[in-house]
Amino acid sequence: MYVASDPSKARPSSLDGVDYAQLVLETKFNVSELARSRGVSVRQLERYFKFRFGLRPHEFVERQRLAHAKALLRTGEPVKAVSFVLSFKQPSSFTRAFARFYGYAPSKERAMALMSQKDK
Repeated sequence: MYVASDPSKARPSSLDGVDYAQLVLETKFNVSELARSRGVSVRQLERYFKFRFGLRPHEFVERQRLAHAKALLRTGEPVKAVSFVLSFKQPSSFTRAFARFYGYAPSKERAMALMSQKDK
């Protein structure tokens, strides 16, 4: 198996100069769709993400998804609506993922946002 000493020489140029945070939103948090949108295989995308971000594409996508969730919750969006918008299968799946990543429930994020809006 060949392993390039400089990963930048082995990657397609279609992967450079892209706002991946925005592209993740546009591809609805789907790694296969993300790869397809750049004209590369999932494996090529995996190597590039490991090189550029130190994460697998799935990890990057999940972080972006949860960051977007946090932003929506801060606007006062209900937890159930946020889980639906971000394509979680169940609100409970969203709640677990959010709590695992941030260390507290999404309802607490929303409550803090609503309290700060009320104080203004």
